[in-house]
This record gives sequence, structure tokens and C-alpha cells, in this order.
Amino acid sequence: MKKERLRRLWSIIICFVICSTVFVVHYPITVNASQQDDIVNVALAEEGYTESSGKINKYGEWFGNNGVDWCAIFISWCAWQAGISSDIIRHDNAWAGDMEGSEKVGNFGGYYYPKSYVTTGNFTPQRGDIVYYDGGEINNSSGHVEIVIDYDPDNYSIDSIGGNTKMPAGSLRGVRAHYGRSLSTINSATTIIGFERPNYDTIPDPIPNDDPYAPYPRPTGDVSIGMKGDSVRWVQYTLSQWLGYDIGSSGIDGDFGDATETAVANYQNSKGLTPDGIVGEQTRAAIIADIDWIIIHQTHDPDGHFDSATGGEGCVTVKGWAYDADTPNEACEIHIYMDGPAGQGVCVATGIIADQESPDVTEVMGYPGNHRFDATINLSVTGEHTFYAHAINRGGGEHNPLLEGSYTATIKETEKPVISDIQVYNIDATGYSISCTVTDNVGVAKVQFPTWTDNNGQDDLIWHDATADGNSYSYRVSISDHKNEYGRYITHIYAWDTAGNEASAEGTDFTLITGSKMDKGAGQTIPDGDYCIFSKLKENYYLDIDGSEVPAESKTNVHMWTSSSSELPECDIWTVKYAENGFYTISQKGTEICLDLYGANTVSGANVCAHTANGSDAQLWSISSTDTGYKIQAKCSGYCLDVDGGKKDEGTNVQVWKSNNTASQRWDLIPLSVEPQVSLWGDTDCNDEVDVLDAVLLARVAAEDTGCGITDQGKINADVTHDSAVKTDDLTKLLKYLAGLLSADALSKV
Repeated sequence: MKKERLRRLWSIIICFVICSTVFVVHYPITVNASQQDDIVNVALAEEGYTESSGKINKYGEWFGNNGVDWCAIFISWCAWQAGISSDIIRHDNAWAGDMEGSEKVGNFGGYYYPKSYVTTGNFTPQRGDIVYYDGGEINNSSGHVEIVIDYDPDNYSIDSIGGNTKMPAGSLRGVRAHYGRSLSTINSATTIIGFERPNYDTIPDPIPNDDPYAPYPRPTGDVSIGMKGDSVRWVQYTLSQWLGYDIGSSGIDGDFGDATETAVANYQNSKGLTPDGIVGEQTRAAIIADIDWIIIHQTHDPDGHFDSATGGEGCVTVKGWAYDADTPNEACEIHIYMDGPAGQGVCVATGIIADQESPDVTEVMGYPGNHRFDATINLSVTGEHTFYAHAINRGGGEHNPLLEGSYTATIKETEKPVISDIQVYNIDATGYSISCTVTDNVGVAKVQFPTWTDNNGQDDLIWHDATADGNSYSYRVSISDHKNEYGRYITHIYAWDTAGNEASAEGTDFTLITGSKMDKGAGQTIPDGDYCIFSKLKENYYLDIDGSEVPAESKTNVHMWTSSSSELPECDIWTVKYAENGFYTISQKGTEICLDLYGANTVSGANVCAHTANGSDAQLWSISSTDTGYKIQAKCSGYCLDVDGGKKDEGTNVQVWKSNNTASQRWDLIPLSVEPQVSLWGDTDCNDEVDVLDAVLLARVAAEDTGCGITDQGKINADVTHDSAVKTDDLTKLLKYLAGLLSADALSKV
């Protein structure tokens, strides 16, 4: 053993002296491989065999130890079945473990080489070798063995067959072949740890001998036609495998025949040597010099593996490793492509540096230093996409190779839906309707209106599903779903898009209460006539029927608008006419379109519109004078004509609302053409009755008491002397009537 180690050390020293660098030397071996073929053929013939329950199988029965893991037992059985002696492959081995990162005698009696020997070119897997897998330990230590069927150096992968392996279906294990397993895979049950080379009669020792360039001893004398043996093999190997010369169909057979002689003569001719077909000292020196030049100028493409791509919100995280043997102390750059490799997909990231710690790569592959990458890439796309990784060549290699592995990841979209144009309408004693517009760049999946009342917290909370109409979403909130409660109602809005993003908005927060029908209005407080109706909120802010049609279409909404002066268009002039019992109708001038409480709604917040005259209570209004302006109340509920929220914007909705004595419920009625009309002679306080209170009010007027509060209509009714003035004479006549000295007919005449 000491002698063997000295021989290997001397080979390494020779390599260093010649090249002053690290050589990567490959040994393609062509041999008679009958024993290797025999064991592989035996194994392949068993493919498809499946164990019985409890790991019972024929191989364990042969071995004398059934009901246990049997991958190693299967190899021992195959060797026995192929007639291979136990000196070459032990027939008594049932153990697959304890193989890691150093050379040693293998479990089957051959020599074990870690995978790093393949990476550095000091070992080439071959048919009949035994491959050690991690086998589920995920700790860079072996736990499963199979027989190598073939090795593909271009794709750095092997085909193998083994027992005690998962079958395509079912839970029982059996014999199965696996193809294209990469030597780059790490941290997996299929991670390759190393190889054992059985002592087959026809395969030479792969560890370098005294010659660093061939697995045969270097000749010391002339080699010529007719000779046989390893000296001939050295000539054949170096000429064919290193320098590319044709040595005939027999290959490296150790027989110096005509084809080998022709190859030697052709080489000599190319070097200016005498083409005598004899490998002497000069020819041998030329061959060695040419191989040295190749090694010195040998370059590599990067090696590595793309481990994973994981999608996130607007991003993807990629992981893997890469190593360039030409620049071992420098980290590789990684480029990531989407939906295809370079030349087909889109490059989404460059400049990712593989410089993170990688002890697992060093352990398994033998590459020193830090070579892992782990990066998050922000993306503007969403949905499922497949990602690829290329390692960028830093040294003298020719390619930026596509790393093994491609992964499909789902990129989540991050833009939230947009909620706008929230409307509350159709408010009545049964509930209200709410709508909004929801838009999103990838599509709206669902909209809900969670609603509850202020009573007892959220004990009546219901998440109402909206009805969609294009981008518009709506729902009718019914008080019957909320314990028939009145009071403060709260409705919020939640929207989700197809990518799962959520948006919310506070839709409504208002008090749903019902008013009481008014039995009697304020009386005939203003003369009949045409008026412009202005809000007290700001100057020239007037009550407007949407549009400019005369007559307006029935059910047209009424809102607020602003004029540059007190002169309004004809469509927005209102005719105010006394009806009965202290109530007026208010209609668009010259039409039968009346100011209407929509649906005779008795709820605070009910909408107001312009509607065809129908003689209903929904079109009767009480008009009373206050210190801050006129108050207009709906007969149906007693609620006041109100500018929504006290807003001063054009287009602000008009509704009825519980009295709050604010400017949003106070109005100026500016007369345009008023014909004084008496509602009831002597009814100074306009309450449809003539009594002593009318005399008291008239006395205050006659005494010029400016704070008496008489209305314009009251002044008309008080002028019982018909001289267009209210004075003491009117008081005297009224008192005579109250004393029974005048009849009602006499009171109304001059």
C-alpha cells in the first residue's frame, strides 16, 4: 500500500513540474468488458421484479437475510448470477453506507473513489461500476447502491439499475433502471456520493500511474510494428485520445499493427520527423510536448446546477451554484431567463454573483471556495413562468452553459383593486341600496359589502355578496336581514382580484331612521308664484333639475348647481303653489313635473327627484320661515330638504334629512313673479284660523314691531281694509269681526 501511495504521489509531482498548474486529465478507457456486460445484463433482466409485503424478496432469501433493505444484496446476487467471483465483487455484502468524501476500499471489495475524482478528471465512471447514492440521508453520506449501465460525459450523467428502489406505482419496492441521473445534483436522495470499481480482470486501475497522461506506463525504448503490450497501448492512447489520430477499428488493443504504424507515420510527418512509423525518443518527446501544450491551454466552461425558483408577490427567488475551473478563485456571474433559455426566453436578471458559502458543493464536487447563489428578482409579470439559469464563462471556455434544472414558479400580482364612485340610493323604510365601481389590472374576483348596525356591536354583521354589472357592483341592504333595526348602519366595501390582492373602503356610515307624517303644514307662508330656490350654504348655489329639458323627464334627479348670477335658466325656475292644510306643491315652471320625495320614502336620507304630478303626499311640502331662511319639509316624513353632507360642490345630491338647523337645510325663495293672493282674510299668522292670536300679531305689526315674525302671506291676509297696507284700521276691523259685529263676508269686503 505504501508503494502504491508513493507511485500516486510521484505522478502528481510530475504533473506539477511539467505544467505548473492544476491539470484536469480524463482517461477514456476502451477494454474488453465481458464481466461488466455480464453483471449489467443480469441486472437488466431482473427489471420490474417487485418485493412482497414486509420487504420479502428472492434476493434476500438467497442471501439468507430476508425482510431488510436489499439494494446491496441485489448487487451481490447479480455478481453471483453472472459467475463473477467473490474476489471481484463480494457475495456476502448487504451494506450500502459509510461512503463519503475520501478514497477507501468499497463495501464490495473494490476501490471507492469520491465523486470529486470524476470532477477533477481522475476517474471516469464505466459500465459495471457500483454507484453510491445519498439514498435519502441528505447528508452527503451514502445510503443506496446501484450498478452503472452507462456514463455520458457530455451531460455529466449516468444510467444505473438497482434493487430496493421505488417503483412507478404502489408502495412496494423492486428492481428499476434510472436514466440520465446528473452528477451535479446535491442535497437530494439521488445525489451521487462516489463510485466503486470492482476488480474486473479487464479494467486497469484508474488512479494515475507513473505517466500523468495515460493509464499505461510510458515506454522507455522504441515501439514499432509487431510489438504488443502496455507500451503499445501508451502509443495508441496518446495518439488517439489526446492528439486525435485514427488508430483503426481495433482501438487501444495493445497490438502495434498497420493502422497504428500509419498513425505514427502521419504524426511524424506533421512534426517534420522522419515518417518511419517507429516511436523512438524524438517521437515520444514530441508527443509529450504536444500533450503538455494542450493541457496548459485547456479551458473549461462553468459547471453548476440550478436548484430552485420560487415565486412571490411580484418576484421570484432563484438558488443554485456555479464554478469555473479556469478561474477557481473568482465567483461566476449568473443570468436568469424566463420562459426559455438564452436565445428563446427573456433575460430577467444579470449580475447575480455565485459567491455565497457552499460547503455542500465543496464536499460533494470537490470545488473549493464559495459558489452558491441565492437572489430575489423583482418582476412586472404575473402568473406561471418557467425560469432557466446560465453560468457566464469567466475563463477561456467557449460557452455560457445552461445549468441543469428549470423550474416553473407562480408570480403573484401586487396591484390592488381600485374602489370608486360609491353611491347610496333607494333609501326607504325597508333598507337602502349601495353601489360602487371596482377596477383591476388582472380582473376582479369578488366584491362584498359587510354591513352591520350600531346596536349590540356587530352581532348582525353580514358579508353581502355584490351583484356585478360590468365594473359596477351593487347590493340591496334590507333591514329584515339586520333584526329589523333602525339607527346607525355601517357598510364597508371589500374587493379581491384574481391574484388575491385585497382592497377595502368605508362605503357608508349613516343613521337609517324613519320620520312621521305631518298632519298639518306651516300654512300659507308665501304667495303663490315663480321662484328661484337658493341654498344658504353659499351665494348663487341653487336647486337644479339635472339636464336642461323642459319639461324634465319624470324621475330625473335633483341636485345643486352654481350660477354666476341670481338669474337662472328657465328649466330651473320653480312654481310654488299653495295646496291645502298648510302644504305647497313645488313644480318646474310651466310643467307638470313636481319636486317629489322618491317613493314617498320616510327614511332620513331618502332621495329627492323631479316626478310627474300625481297628487300624492310625496309631492306636498311645508314651507316655514325661520331666522336663518326658509325650511322646506316633506309631508311624508317631516324631514327637511337637505344638501347632502353640507357640500358646496356642483352636482351634490339633494335629499331629505332629520332636522339639524344647519345651512344645508335653509333656503332663500327669490320671487320672480308673485300675484298676492289671500288664503284667509284676517289669518295673520297663516294657520288657517282667524282668532285673537291674529289680532295680537296684527297689533304688533301696526305698532311697527319688526320682530313680530309676520310672513309676507300673513301681511296679505291682514290687509282687511284692502288698501295695500297693514295699519290700525285693519286691527279695528278684525276686532269687530272677532266681537261678532261683522260677518266673515263683511270682513273680506271693502
